[in-house]
Amino acid sequence: MGSRGMQKQLSRSCLLISGKTRGNMNINKPSGKQRNRQHIIRMLLVLAMLLTALSGCKVVESISEYNLPKGSQLSEKKEKTKEAVPPSDFKKTEITILASTFKSLNPYVPQDKSMETILRQCYQGLMTLSTTGEMVGQLADQVILAEDGFSCLLTLGEKQFHDGSPVRFKDVNYSLQKARTGKYAIETAVIKKMTAQSDNQIKVEFLTPGILNLYSLCFPIVPENSLEKGNPLEIKGTGPYQLAEYKPMQTLKLRSASNQLEISLSRTESITREAFINGLTDIYFTEEFPWFSFSEEILRNISKFPGRSFYYMGFQLKSGLMSDNQIRKYLMNKLDWEILYKNAFLNHIVQQKLPFYRGKQWEDDRQEVLPSASGMNILDTNPVPAGQKLSLLYPTSDRYLEIMAQNIKEEWEAYVGVEIVGLPPAEYQTALQNGNFDVYLTKMPVKEYPNLKDFIGLNGQYNYSGIGVLDGLVNSFLTAKDEKELKKNYLAIVKEIEENVWLVPFGFLENAVILSNQVEGELTAKPFDILSGITEIKAVK
Repeated sequence: MGSRGMQKQLSRSCLLISGKTRGNMNINKPSGKQRNRQHIIRMLLVLAMLLTALSGCKVVESISEYNLPKGSQLSEKKEKTKEAVPPSDFKKTEITILASTFKSLNPYVPQDKSMETILRQCYQGLMTLSTTGEMVGQLADQVILAEDGFSCLLTLGEKQFHDGSPVRFKDVNYSLQKARTGKYAIETAVIKKMTAQSDNQIKVEFLTPGILNLYSLCFPIVPENSLEKGNPLEIKGTGPYQLAEYKPMQTLKLRSASNQLEISLSRTESITREAFINGLTDIYFTEEFPWFSFSEEILRNISKFPGRSFYYMGFQLKSGLMSDNQIRKYLMNKLDWEILYKNAFLNHIVQQKLPFYRGKQWEDDRQEVLPSASGMNILDTNPVPAGQKLSLLYPTSDRYLEIMAQNIKEEWEAYVGVEIVGLPPAEYQTALQNGNFDVYLTKMPVKEYPNLKDFIGLNGQYNYSGIGVLDGLVNSFLTAKDEKELKKNYLAIVKEIEENVWLVPFGFLENAVILSNQVEGELTAKPFDILSGITEIKAVK
């Protein structure tokens, strides 16, 4: 029998004995010996309960020790594990998700992919698009489309917001007005008007006929006037997760009553890596799950990425030819944003699973418009003198760099001449040191990246292969219906990370799960306040 069961049994025995004693007192007055016997019995029972409680504490202590790392790992983590207690039940584990900058919880303003994924767990629409691409009812229990296709009749049923208040026509109509002026303006433009037919029936009239009009009913539904109250937590939803805590630009907590999983999202105000690291803590799982350790040193010392390299394109233009910034800005202006990076590098990066980082300067340059004295945008002026070509240097020992050079030449030559210069490793290094080139391609270990400070503050989209799969697995994890499904989806994430992905803008990092807000194949570096942190994923055996 467990310690709690013994305590309950002893407590029950105490009550029964006490009841008999009180009953006997009403009939016959006990003698002195009887009173002494009763006192001894009570003392023995109290002592037994105390010993039981103490043994129960020892059991809990043993379980905690069993789940913590042993030996040197434990001593290394001593300071950080003082207050760390392994959860007794995985479904009650608090998971922290480091996500994008969430300036607002307003579901009608544009958000990046991370926040869209999260908010979809909080808010629901009248209709939604199923995983098979079909329109199905969400808050609407029934949808009847008129024969002429110009209207439909919706039945809400007994739907409730997270505070228990019912969803009514006034809430739907209010949400429609907000959707019209927000990111759902295009989708809702086809809706002519909505009218209440009863407490739970709504007639929707469309400007044009057709079953595709049902797509316009996917906008999120919130309580009437909730956006005007000034408190983000008043923006109640009807989804599986409820908004529990919100601090602008800092913390967002969601709770689910169905599977008791609490999810916290947080970020730091500062762009320094120290601030990022200091906001993280260890996480422990029960013995059913692998124990992960991602040391602070992984971010503090970039050399903790053994064997990891990325491909880099740099400018070191010959003296007197042109300025570094001029040629970059000219190419940014002339070449399509997607063509400049995607077509030139994406194919071999994705197919060969090669990481790539292009540097923050490219992002900054694209934002600028620099007029000349004549008022003409200097980005339209070719800075390369007529007849001159950019020399593109690469080592012939790397086949992938040769592919990159050919792709760059094909894309750039419409605007600037490009002369590919492939040299053996030794000659390449000499040319690199002497600066005898305009543009160079190189493969370098992460620890040798020239702008380490910027590198820590940015995420360079290291490995695009599999990001779409990970996003799908995370979505499944968030929407788990029960503990069994929750564990299954978690293990699927771990397996995908361990088997298919190394350095990615998504991963379990300390007490953080980073949700990617990027689409597969996109080569745009993201600033720290949108997506932070990189790590090598490995389980501690």
